[in-house]
Amino acid sequence: MRFLGYVNRETALATAVREADIGVLPNHSNEAWNTTIPNKLFDYMAEALPVLSSSVAPFARIVRETHAGEVFEAGNARSLADAIRRLSDPDRRAACGAAGRRAVLERYHWERDTDVLLQGLELAARSVARVR
Repeated sequence: MRFLGYVNRETALATAVREADIGVLPNHSNEAWNTTIPNKLFDYMAEALPVLSSSVAPFARIVRETHAGEVFEAGNARSLADAIRRLSDPDRRAACGAAGRRAVLERYHWERDTDVLLQGLELAARSVARVR
């Protein structure tokens, strides 16, 4: 296991992510993280890299719903060790990676997000038009 520290996104995707066995989201659970999702979650999934995520609400929800990896209780070393152990099996990692990639291709991508945004804007515009 190697911890690289900060690596810029382009270098990370070109080298570190493609060479990794697991993509890690070790964030502490707090109000800030419980209301956002880092792009690296989707970068890991797009590269078919199994995800090891802390229990931060939106991260954990996506990892569990998509079967893209394992979730550990934020701040709990035993839970982290158990999740790493579950991902130590190469077949398990491959299955999680494939599930994550499938989720990005089917659901978590900009084209779908664009459609959702446009539908919301159309609904808002129709609501304003009815009020006038």
